Amino acid sequence: EINPFRDDSSARRARMSMFRVWAPVGLRALAWLALTVSLASLAKYVDIPASWYTTLGIRYPYGFEFEVWAWTGRNSGRLVLGWGPLLLAALLTIASSAFAPVDRPKWWTNNTYKVRSFLQRQLPPTRLWLAVSDGLTILDVILCMGLLALHAKYFLPPMISQHARIVKLRESGQVFRDPLWYMYFKVAGRQFGVLMFIDVYLLLLPIPRSSFLQDLAGLDHAAMIRYHKFLGLVTFYMLTLHALVTYAYWGFVGRFWREFWDWGTIRTINNLAGTLSWLCFILLAWASKDFIRRSSYQFFYRIHILGFLGFMVLGCIHYSGAWRFFTPGLLLWGVDLVQRAGMGMTPVPVLSADVDSEKDVTTLVLQHSQSTCPLGDIHLLVPAISRWAWHPFTIARATPAAGLTPGALTLHVKGEGQWTRALRRLAAAGAGRRLEVRASLPARSLPAPEPWAAAEAVAVVVGGIAATAAMPALRSLVEARRSGHQGPRRVLVLWAARHATEFLALDPVVGAAALAGDGWLTLELHLTRRPGCRHCGADPQGVRRSPSAGSSQDEELVALQAGQDPDPDPEPGPEPARGRGRGQSGEAAAGYRAVRKPQTGLVAVSASPLGTRNPCPLPPAHQGRLHLMALHLITFLGGFTGLILGWSWMAEAQTARESGALPRSHVTQLYGTVGATAIACFCVVGLGLPFAVLIAPPMLVRLWRGGAWRRITPPDADPGEEEARDLARVPVLAGGYNSSEGCSVDMGTLTVPGHGSIPILPRRPAMDEAFAELGLLHSRIDVLLAGPEGMYRAGVKAVAALNGHRVLPSSKPMYEVHKLAGML
Repeated sequence: EINPFRDDSSARRARMSMFRVWAPVGLRALAWLALTVSLASLAKYVDIPASWYTTLGIRYPYGFEFEVWAWTGRNSGRLVLGWGPLLLAALLTIASSAFAPVDRPKWWTNNTYKVRSFLQRQLPPTRLWLAVSDGLTILDVILCMGLLALHAKYFLPPMISQHARIVKLRESGQVFRDPLWYMYFKVAGRQFGVLMFIDVYLLLLPIPRSSFLQDLAGLDHAAMIRYHKFLGLVTFYMLTLHALVTYAYWGFVGRFWREFWDWGTIRTINNLAGTLSWLCFILLAWASKDFIRRSSYQFFYRIHILGFLGFMVLGCIHYSGAWRFFTPGLLLWGVDLVQRAGMGMTPVPVLSADVDSEKDVTTLVLQHSQSTCPLGDIHLLVPAISRWAWHPFTIARATPAAGLTPGALTLHVKGEGQWTRALRRLAAAGAGRRLEVRASLPARSLPAPEPWAAAEAVAVVVGGIAATAAMPALRSLVEARRSGHQGPRRVLVLWAARHATEFLALDPVVGAAALAGDGWLTLELHLTRRPGCRHCGADPQGVRRSPSAGSSQDEELVALQAGQDPDPDPEPGPEPARGRGRGQSGEAAAGYRAVRKPQTGLVAVSASPLGTRNPCPLPPAHQGRLHLMALHLITFLGGFTGLILGWSWMAEAQTARESGALPRSHVTQLYGTVGATAIACFCVVGLGLPFAVLIAPPMLVRLWRGGAWRRITPPDADPGEEEARDLARVPVLAGGYNSSEGCSVDMGTLTVPGHGSIPILPRRPAMDEAFAELGLLHSRIDVLLAGPEGMYRAGVKAVAALNGHRVLPSSKPMYEVHKLAGML
């Protein structure tokens, strides 16, 4: 008997499969729609009916019989349109991450790849745009045109209306004391200020290290900061025009000094605070110059934060309604800060510290408690070097945590400045395993985007320490191919290094794929060290201090073939500990492999008053999707509570004015103070409430379980039996920068045990020829660049030359550039 109402299992599975494929796409589309509504409300295309204002307002409970509002309905409407779509987009993006990644139809993958490739295409003249703004893509042009249209929407209608008014007054025949064209300056100055606040709204959105915007747009933090820098430049110009045009108007009408020194006594706008806010932004912009940021990052960072705080607080004193432009981006930043605070409150155990003084590389292995392998960027703080300086690095290798067994994160830190050199000295002095390190990881709700996975061919160009950024991407491609997922048909890797032993950072999975013999992954190793380089052991006259190795690439290969150290340490004294393949003694290697649990008494840490010196494995940023959603909701609720708390001062003053206890002039002067108080309460409550409710309780439980509140054995005591059992569960990643789980450099080749050897070529890689060769066989090639700035620019120029001046797709092969190591 056939039941027509019975659902067929295969059809049900097909529907569920379609749901898993398209549900996350639909949720992200709704998130984009919510963001569009937010921008439309910013452009005044979307607004709440005025009849709703009375319903949305909050009456002041101590206003007696007077009609005084603690929070007006207009402000509530601004919150609904300014914060509501942003919060909704965040929740939808987080909800979309609940679906496991699945292979979507080929037509969808190909079309999305074509759209993304089209938007990321570099526009000519490439050399000019690289020198000005790190390149110019079609997406950059579209965003610039949208920003220009938004500015025109706000600037042109008031100017046209003012012109019509002036024409009407001239036709009326009235006589005025000042020329009517002065009024153009008055309106223009005011509108430039409005444009500046709109730019501030957009300026603060990209700044969080972890944000749903990164997941939604498929961009990393480095790409978001690139737009932040551009918007900061636009904000600076708008603010400067606002100040100069307003000053010109005051000078024309003869009221310059009276208006300049006014502290909110004439009207609710505080002119002097506006001038001081402009000066703070000038200081901020000056400290953001590339030469200052690269020469002294800490000076840039501190001036950047202090300058922004002065600009924001004085801006809110200047105009008390400025909160609605600052707060949306600050809310997203607050969610990120609260998550980072939960991770960075306690030190992280340092399993090992390895220093390679010749390559100036320090390798750290840290514990973490995440069940997945976190890859990407990690920020470190070492209070022994600086209490406030967080520095970003790329995770080179990760092992997941399993149950009570913590995982491990391997970092390679290149000595490029005072901070990294101080870390090297601490590790070399034997303080590695007892070094107090705090860390924070990005908290992405979606996997990091890998748009190159849909290309026909991928070319990866690696230089120096940037191999740590390229290896995770290559490993992901290899594992995706092994699991049967769609991927590129050819992968070419060009790896250039100054020292042959740097190739020992090769991921063994990638090395095995390169030696599989199927031609899918080709790995070329290039030795590019120049004679007389200061990193190569040469004296000032360019003469080698050791006869065992030459001063050129060929001589280094000869030394390797002879089984000698091609780059011995010229410094007298004991040999520093290095990884395998460097002639490391067994005792030194055992010393770095012997991991002991850091031990200390219960001592408060200056960098974190609530933490202790007893380390705990690095926890995840949040406890799951529901926890992250709740974190967004409570952060927004805390910000709203802080604003109402700050504005209650104005409600109390208005009540006193209505009762005759205060004059109107006093209330007018109070607007600036209330604006600063409101933004301060917003920051304090907006950060404090989610931290107290959602971050502090699990952190305290974690500290209690980890024994952070219990005094343990002194630092010089041997570990007991219980500690020995704990240490037996800790995975040890021995070796440092020169270790790759058995890889070795010998006889001019890199040997991957069990698979074969890869020759090391004594020349620089020919990127142009390699890219052109891929273009002969494939129509879509993605180029991944990870290395110094010079290598990145050379790669972009080579791709631009191959693409020519084409913008629209054609029959010729198209190349797309991706920057893997954006923070190097």
